[in-house]
Amino acid sequence: VSQAEELIAKGVDGISIFPCTPEVGATIVRMCNEAGIPIAIENIFLPDDASAGEMVGQVACQYGDIGYAAVKYAAETWPGCKLLYVHGGPGVGVYEDYKIGVDQALEDFKDDVELVGLVNGNWETEASYNVTMDFITSGKSDFDAVFANNDLQAVGVYNALKENGMEDIPIISTGGSEQGYQMVKDGQEYANMTAPVNLQGEIVFRYLWQHLNGVEIAETKIPLPVIPVDQSNLDTDWIHWNDFEKAEEYIGGI
Repeated sequence: VSQAEELIAKGVDGISIFPCTPEVGATIVRMCNEAGIPIAIENIFLPDDASAGEMVGQVACQYGDIGYAAVKYAAETWPGCKLLYVHGGPGVGVYEDYKIGVDQALEDFKDDVELVGLVNGNWETEASYNVTMDFITSGKSDFDAVFANNDLQAVGVYNALKENGMEDIPIISTGGSEQGYQMVKDGQEYANMTAPVNLQGEIVFRYLWQHLNGVEIAETKIPLPVIPVDQSNLDTDWIHWNDFEKAEEYIGGI
């Protein structure tokens, strides 16, 4: 809020923010509204009611969409698969949003994918290695595909699988990091549900540019796209986080 106050006092032409909570975001939006400064929001959707004030546009990563895409990919790529979900740590809302999408996809594709295990890898490599090892040695259930909640977790899962001679079991991860790209390229991940973060910066900048130049904004609320990538489309569809030219090209179609 203090940073927003400084920008408003400088009389800037527009502001984009990545708020830590919806409440803080709404406070800053109302401050900008009072000052007559346009504002765009990234990485979170504020409430649709008037309480959050007026924004020129919003773009946000929807973790539920990513979770849904991962399970959908597994169902369509390996019909009848038994999926182990090595999830991130609960408590801050991210895993909980993922799980909403995962649960919906499990219902929509129940004939083609079965969730046989749900273990907490706490967003970390070592923890994901440990819970995957525990699941394997417990003999609770066979599985033939894994969904790891991020690339750090995918490393731990892969190491556990390899140690048990099970590295042929495919891993789906998320995010689209440089590490994930290399893992897909090397065959350690089968696929990544990429959600290129640089698209958010490009989109909020476009919102402000359009507003300040009198260009009509067609869609003021855009979910961050989820782009499934495996080795078949790695060279064409992967958008690296520092590849701004490709990001600009992509958002031209949004």
